[in-house]
Amino acid sequence: MHAEVVLAMPTSGVDPVLVVRGHEAAGGLAYWRGDFKACQRHYGLALELARTTGDRKLLADELYNFSFSFYIEDPDFDRGHDAAEEAVAIYRELGDEEGLTNALWGIGNTYFFREDWQRSAASYGEALVLARRTHNDFMVNWALHMLGSSVTMLGRFADAHRYLSEGTEAMVRAGETTGLVLVLDDWVDYAFFVGDHERALKLYGAARRLQAQTSTGLAEWSNISLRRGGRVFPGVDDESRSRLEAEGAALTLDEAIALALSAPIVPDGPPPPSNSSPGAPAA
Repeated sequence: MHAEVVLAMPTSGVDPVLVVRGHEAAGGLAYWRGDFKACQRHYGLALELARTTGDRKLLADELYNFSFSFYIEDPDFDRGHDAAEEAVAIYRELGDEEGLTNALWGIGNTYFFREDWQRSAASYGEALVLARRTHNDFMVNWALHMLGSSVTMLGRFADAHRYLSEGTEAMVRAGETTGLVLVLDDWVDYAFFVGDHERALKLYGAARRLQAQTSTGLAEWSNISLRRGGRVFPGVDDESRSRLEAEGAALTLDEAIALALSAPIVPDGPPPPSNSSPGAPAA
């Protein structure tokens, strides 16, 4: 990674804010590649240096970023939550609603990855309201993605379809291809839990193809974390499963999106059992 080479250079006499931003960029690249050790290292160095600058906004930004690195690989939810909460307090102090939106979304992540769907939905819902009010389209899209996934896990299927549809269409308009990998996985869960298993398997194949094309390693870690051990699809044998996934992988992105958005809207049902997302085939 070129950022690693640059950051290894001597920084004596360099504006510390520039060094912070360099580690921030490297941490972000590592996050999307699924390299959470490097993500923790860079975000941790950025936070450590930000605390020495006296810049409260910079500190809150780096606390928010730092919270990202504790969700999936060797998760430390309390540490991630504490960092996001500290960021929330500073953003409130500064009256920074854009930053507050981000940090509330970050708190939602700490609940989501520990499978506390009620609290994650509440945090993402609050972030969504703020994002809409401040016209922060990027965070509107990401709040819809995570809120839709959370309420799917609560069995609130009509709400899930509405949130996921709006988020998917907005990400398509924005050309947010890396985000669409994760949203397609949201639709995999939705289709699975409403009993549309063929659609779920085709979307799973489409998501893995787009993941490979975009090098979105984060999606792989999300699948490992939330979709442990695979899932049995009643009435779908191994040969059919492989065929459906291959059919999904052969879809264009537009076709995959259309398949997701045409998923049926069904009445709400009981929440799915914990750790029951479909994910990859069991070994």
